[in-house]
Amino acid sequence: GIHERLIAQALVISDGTNTAAIVASDLVFVGRLLAENIRTEVTRLTGIPGDAVSVHASHNHSGPSLTRGQSIPTLRDIPSFARYADSLTDLLAGAVYGAFKNMHPVRIGAAVGHGAGLTGNRVQKERPVDDTVTVVRVDKTDGSPLAAVVSFQTHPISVGGVSYAWDAEIGRAHV
Repeated sequence: GIHERLIAQALVISDGTNTAAIVASDLVFVGRLLAENIRTEVTRLTGIPGDAVSVHASHNHSGPSLTRGQSIPTLRDIPSFARYADSLTDLLAGAVYGAFKNMHPVRIGAAVGHGAGLTGNRVQKERPVDDTVTVVRVDKTDGSPLAAVVSFQTHPISVGGVSYAWDAEIGRAHV
């Protein structure tokens, strides 16, 4: 079942000479093979070079575990996820294509701060953690927000292992 729909989002930016894409998904990880396939399809659809396409997973424990080129030998694909797994290249490359086709002039800014107390070492609680929060904000030329890219180390396990329903796991209202 589905508790909360899994999503993927893409951002494409260009300085007029170089173009780059970021695509993020609610997956536990993106293996090498899936990432390579996405990059190849993005290049075919948009001309963006594969080495300028960054593919990310939120490390969601409540989504499907798909091996597709990952390096953990004990993990195996669940056969019933095959159709979903086979669609991911097109879905994630399609998100990039949509962002590419909808590009328009923007302003970009960045800031670094700290989220003290928002995270901890779940194994050795006394050890320090990196609580750095880096934000890149992309605004339309009228100043309204278009996108934000946030980097913050966390290991969400809020519902993993207690439910069979797929869930994005990180509360989007708090991110």
